[in-house]
Amino acid sequence: KLDLSHNKFKELPESIGKLVSLKVLLLTDNLLTSLPQSIKSLQQLEELDVSQNKWITSLPVNLCYLRALKVFNFDFERVNYPPKEITARGIFEIRRWFTE
Repeated sequence: KLDLSHNKFKELPESIGKLVSLKVLLLTDNLLTSLPQSIKSLQQLEELDVSQNKWITSLPVNLCYLRALKVFNFDFERVNYPPKEITARGIFEIRRWFTE
């Protein structure tokens, strides 16, 4: 588990993808605008929380690579991509939308 919440981070380093055994990543209440491309390497990740990052307005396609991800917390009302009718349904619908 890695909790980087409440740190005012504007970005995460690409090296976050080297934490391949990570199961929980908490990024609540930062200043993030996006997630790094290397996030797709976190194949063991089961929980990802990016809520209260008001600058994240789109979700990366790389989320579809996170097959173990079961819990994904984010502010869906702020996200414009994918469409709100998809993001409101949760990670399984988001993953399906990206792969279709």
